Amino acid sequence: MRSTGGGLVKAAEDRARRDNEARADLPQPGALPSGWAAADDGRPMRLQRTVGDVAMLVGGRVEGPSELLLEELRTPEEAGPADLAALFRPDALARLAPRPGCVLLSDGVAVPEGRAASLIRVPDAEVALDRLVKACVPEPQPPAPGVHPTAVIEAGAQLGAGVAIGAHAFIGARARLGPGCRLWPGACVGADAVLGAGCTLYFRVVIGDRCVLGDRVVLHAGAVIGADGFGYRQDDAGRNVKIPQVGIVELGDDVEIGANATVDRARFGVTRVGRGTKIDNLVHVGHNVVIGEHSAIAGLTGLAGGATVGDRVLMGGHCAINNRAMIGSDARVAGASGVVGEVEPGQSVGGVPARPIAVWRRDLAAMGRLTELLKRVRALEGRADQDDP
Repeated sequence: MRSTGGGLVKAAEDRARRDNEARADLPQPGALPSGWAAADDGRPMRLQRTVGDVAMLVGGRVEGPSELLLEELRTPEEAGPADLAALFRPDALARLAPRPGCVLLSDGVAVPEGRAASLIRVPDAEVALDRLVKACVPEPQPPAPGVHPTAVIEAGAQLGAGVAIGAHAFIGARARLGPGCRLWPGACVGADAVLGAGCTLYFRVVIGDRCVLGDRVVLHAGAVIGADGFGYRQDDAGRNVKIPQVGIVELGDDVEIGANATVDRARFGVTRVGRGTKIDNLVHVGHNVVIGEHSAIAGLTGLAGGATVGDRVLMGGHCAINNRAMIGSDARVAGASGVVGEVEPGQSVGGVPARPIAVWRRDLAAMGRLTELLKRVRALEGRADQDDP
């Protein structure tokens, strides 16, 4: 750590105090109704730790005063003299406020002398920030172990040791919950369903009959696992006749599924999501889809029935995956792409229909020139017409 002397520390602390006093004079949000108490004042994450303390938490090294007290973690644009900001990339330096108290940044990111009162350098600023947040922000308080009086547990259900069942939750007949499962209020587990150890079902999660979850599965509020697949055929009169959906859903160990996402049960057999895969909010996984291990699928993506996704696939948001499409392991699919056929293992694709990423980018560049090219073609056609005898 570079020696800076007590005078610099005192000056930085004086600036921090003046900044906090100025903040107190800023307009506040509208008042709550009379008698109501605010649960939180809406400020960013409070730290109340010195620069040195934060550096110890994240395993970083300090450049500048380590004794400076940091009040809050703020965005680079908002950070004041008493705040910590994190920079992940060199180009983010342009957005940094004039004089933040401290900046957490990766090794190799250059910061001009005096740009911040202190710096904390780490090998990877994103990883370090995650570590800091986990140390400073308590996790939501889960339901206490035991069964809430308003929960409904049907005959034959089996609850493992330390299970917590929140208010108005429902456990169907013969369902089995492994040790340490936590069901938040309103969660529903269907008959004969199986949950492994340590699963977490947040508010209003629904697990359909006979579906199977591995260990440590996390389902966020409103997720529905095991609704009927979208299967209909039209009869001779043109009416939609439902096709029975009698399969199940299996989620592997350490799967996490976002809020209001849906994974439909198979028509026959299994709709499967492999171990360690993460699925974002509002993703739809159709019947008989198979997703491999440790893949990640961003929000608003839809996978039609029968699609296959390999291991370690990364898929951007708002993608459309056609029925029977096959995406090989380690492939990358750019956001808003439409996959209608096969993506080779390790291939990166984009666009509608999805094609190799280099081809897609070339096509995008060409589309930007279409207006100019059209003008040139019309001019050539006009000249050709004048040259005709």
